[in-house]
Amino acid sequence: MRQDRLARLRSKMAAEELEAFVVLDLLNVRWLSGFTGSSGACVVTSGEEILFTDGRYRIQAGEECPGWELRISNEPLAAQIGGFLARCGPVRAGFESDVMTCEQLEQLSKAAPEAVLDGRKGFVSEMRAVKDAEEVERIRRAATVTDEAFRRILPHIRPGITERDVALELTYALGKSGAERESFPGIVASGPRSALPHARPTDRRLGEGEPVLLDFGAAVDGYAADITRTLFIGKPAAQLAEIYEIVLKAQEAALAAIRPGASGVDVDGVARRIITEAGYGDCFGHGLGHMLGLDVHDGPALSPRSAVILQEGMVVTVEPGIYIEGVGGVRIEDDVVVTADGCEILTRSPKDLRILEP
Repeated sequence: MRQDRLARLRSKMAAEELEAFVVLDLLNVRWLSGFTGSSGACVVTSGEEILFTDGRYRIQAGEECPGWELRISNEPLAAQIGGFLARCGPVRAGFESDVMTCEQLEQLSKAAPEAVLDGRKGFVSEMRAVKDAEEVERIRRAATVTDEAFRRILPHIRPGITERDVALELTYALGKSGAERESFPGIVASGPRSALPHARPTDRRLGEGEPVLLDFGAAVDGYAADITRTLFIGKPAAQLAEIYEIVLKAQEAALAAIRPGASGVDVDGVARRIITEAGYGDCFGHGLGHMLGLDVHDGPALSPRSAVILQEGMVVTVEPGIYIEGVGGVRIEDDVVVTADGCEILTRSPKDLRILEP
């Protein structure tokens, strides 16, 4: 698979008349080479693929990056890369303009004064938008682990436990279910705090009749899952039960609209119209979803401003929500892969209105 990725990158470089490309974003480095260390960069030319890192990762890089030339040094990465480019003469080298710092660019320019440095935003990261079969399988495994963690956390959700303790139990449940780590710091928000889309867990104690919003995910083999479920401890208030059904209807309609060629704006609009027509348009203040992959936000969003046109192999979240200040909120989120004729839902946790016994 990685040879295919290198071939795609080289084809793109040739089309842009670039003789070399410098990759500093660690997720892009991993995607191309397999290297998982915390310090590294790579340079790809028409005939070479070179990984630059330091002495801490000599053994690891050799194990993770078969076939790659390794350059091990404790010099700054930009200086190492500049030294390589200097030996190439007046080479036209692209670099990630949205990643490289001003200091790194200065080091690179100083070390390779003859190189023509050409900044390109998103040059490699955009290539990660469409997942190959191996990547989809890793996300599928992450989704399965996330579903299992959801099953494990349910007995812990009861009146009197704090949001923070639920979050700790959730982290443990993810690990016991097979996650290598959380894909992002989980959200646990109860009662009126569930109206905060990105609430952090606090020492607030869960109470009867309240919503409990859980937003979390597993990372497996580097790839992320991301799910949200909203539960109720005892019978919810009528308004909360109403908005739950609206959000569920909006999500199901958006899922049905996903297919190759659909735009992010249009899919977002399907869900947003349902919520707006129900009278809660002003209470849905974020986009419908985002791409998933090596990062939990692995590319552009599905939103009213989205430029995304869906393609087979893209993996996205679908997560409409309604949030009412002082009352509470509901969000329902699943992960899906775009297929030839629609989408496959990867997260399978039940999402009918769920009332837990207090």
